[in-house]
Amino acid sequence: MIPCPSKYFFDVECLGCGYQRSFFLLLEGKFYESFVMYPPFFVVTIFVILLFYNHFSKQKKHTKLVQILGILSLILMLISYVLKHYLGCFSGVCNA
Repeated sequence: MIPCPSKYFFDVECLGCGYQRSFFLLLEGKFYESFVMYPPFFVVTIFVILLFYNHFSKQKKHTKLVQILGILSLILMLISYVLKHYLGCFSGVCNA
């Protein structure tokens, strides 16, 4: 797997840490484990696919949806980051 530059250089996980592991769990058919590993995975993946589709499409008819999914992705990533690092929630269990 590709190492996280933020984790490597600054010893701090980024908002996307866990995405690769979640992706590989999904490839193994472990949907629940994939969600628990990185909860925003599914929304972020749909956002990225739609973003590329909208960018390369001649008709830009999904622009508003891309914006909404982008904001939703960012909010879910921030919530997941806070739960994981500041409230001690790991693997679906909170220690707070």
